[in-house]
Amino acid sequence: MHDCKPIRYAAFDASTSEIVVALSDIDQTRSKDNVLYGDLVRAVSIKHINQTVFKHPAMQLLVHESHSIFSRAQHNAKVVTLTVSDVLSYSLQYRSIIRSTLSTIPISEFEIKESLTTAELIWSLVEAIFIKTHDSSIVVDLMTWARLCLAHTPYVDEISNLLRGSKIKRLNKQHFWHQVIYFVLSGMFNNAVTFLETYGNLCDDDAVRRLAKVLSEIRMDLLNDENTALDFISAQEEVRDMCTSGFFRTNADAEKVAMIVAGDISTITSVSAQLDNWFELVPPYLLFVRPCATLPQLKDVVKDCLKIFGISKCNGIDAVMCELFSLEALRALHRISTSSTNWWFPAHLADLLQKADERITSAYGMDIRQHLIIEYGSSLFSEPGLWQVGFDYLRETGDEGLRHLELLIAEVPLDNETVATKLCSLCDEVGLNQTRKDIARAMAYRLLRAERWGSALSWAIRSRDIEIVSTVADQVISRCSPDQFSSITVVEHFTEVMLLSSSFVFLHRYYKFRKLLESDQKVKAAELLVELIVFDLVPRKFDVILLSDLISILSDEDEVIISKDSTEQLLEHLVQYEADGPLQHNYDAWKMRLRTVRFLLLQNLARVITSSTL
Repeated sequence: MHDCKPIRYAAFDASTSEIVVALSDIDQTRSKDNVLYGDLVRAVSIKHINQTVFKHPAMQLLVHESHSIFSRAQHNAKVVTLTVSDVLSYSLQYRSIIRSTLSTIPISEFEIKESLTTAELIWSLVEAIFIKTHDSSIVVDLMTWARLCLAHTPYVDEISNLLRGSKIKRLNKQHFWHQVIYFVLSGMFNNAVTFLETYGNLCDDDAVRRLAKVLSEIRMDLLNDENTALDFISAQEEVRDMCTSGFFRTNADAEKVAMIVAGDISTITSVSAQLDNWFELVPPYLLFVRPCATLPQLKDVVKDCLKIFGISKCNGIDAVMCELFSLEALRALHRISTSSTNWWFPAHLADLLQKADERITSAYGMDIRQHLIIEYGSSLFSEPGLWQVGFDYLRETGDEGLRHLELLIAEVPLDNETVATKLCSLCDEVGLNQTRKDIARAMAYRLLRAERWGSALSWAIRSRDIEIVSTVADQVISRCSPDQFSSITVVEHFTEVMLLSSSFVFLHRYYKFRKLLESDQKVKAAELLVELIVFDLVPRKFDVILLSDLISILSDEDEVIISKDSTEQLLEHLVQYEADGPLQHNYDAWKMRLRTVRFLLLQNLARVITSSTL
């Protein structure tokens, strides 16, 4: 009987402050009745950090500009299959934005500046290891990265000026050789040659001139082809032989540089003290000691470099770099997330890695990219000017993102109608109908309280909810003064939801009635009023308003406004109306109103009959 191999199982949970991811080995022999049993392998917590950094104007610019690249990348990924050059292009654009943002931040704001500088350094390494195709040698790619990683010494400009001015006596030789070593370690051989040739001629130093010639003949591109890689190693052996034969003996500094090129580990170890970080040593160590190394062998080189620097345990950026050189992108993303001051960096980096190769950001059925983008998008809702950007990120994460949106939108302050309109529009785009309805209801009721009748009705209509439309219409009818009705232009045109609300139908007809009165078309206005009363076009709760208007028309006019037939219809209607009894009205006032209406109608009828006999 064969042993049942454990199955790797991943589970996660998220809160407003962190994401917890747990990895377990499930033992099928112990699992029964759909209940899983096993052993916990590892649990990881990705903490949420206060997002006050986004209040900085430069960071807000970074958010908006990177959002543009992100949106373009998502759109293109849905339309076509992205190529490596496409992903590399996006990566370069992101890095360009980081550099642009850095240029706007003053030196005094050290924390933000250092954070972005570190982000670009890590990003460029990710680009070199995980995004490029490696048609070229990984050693050459990392030497290209070293030019960003290994900054020039502060003496480079001073040295250049002195060499150009032939002021060799004022030149600090220690600074000079320090800079030459930096050039060599970062693969900037042409720069080193220029310095050495000028220095050698000014000092008449043959050893320096020979070193310049050696460096001018170094061709890193030989490593890009397996057939020519051995030529690079052969060139190193020639330099080693030159050192052994005392070719550079007259100048110890020149000999030291030549020994570096020859791949002498003890010499490389001695100059490593000039470097600020162990990972700065990795590219030159690869070039001069392991020039034919492949991606999987980077891990061994990292161990050698850490040993040279005497580091046994990595933390912070050292740990991130170690994971990246070890091809552990997921672990690197975890470390970036826990140490970063915001979610911007890990979210965009994860998205780019996913587009380069989905396997990089996925493990055991989980997509870390999705979680990081959700966290980043959610964090933007805490900043008033950035919630629209956050919305776009969250809607790119499917149903889970929509669930977050539903909760977050409810927290956005409805400061004005512009914000509310934008929110409703975005809700329509992603199908959050209930959320849109809630926003519209809140705005309608707020505007009702402010007695902005037209705006309140507009928001009620936007809710597309008959109950809300009817409630708001009822409030407008009962609270709006008659002379204001004609200004509520929103009721002029019908929509489907309006037709389903009897209150709104009445409001529409009543609006027309008020407009006719305003334009002095009293006969037409009276005809419309009779229709409203006699044909039961509105609920009885509005009868008081209609009867008041009828009293007003009949009282103010000596001429005949309502025809004989219409008057008789109104009298018949009053009989039935009186029989039905009052509806939530004071009985005495109701009876008095009926008597007044009946008297005025009879008076109008007499006037009609009298005028017809003359």
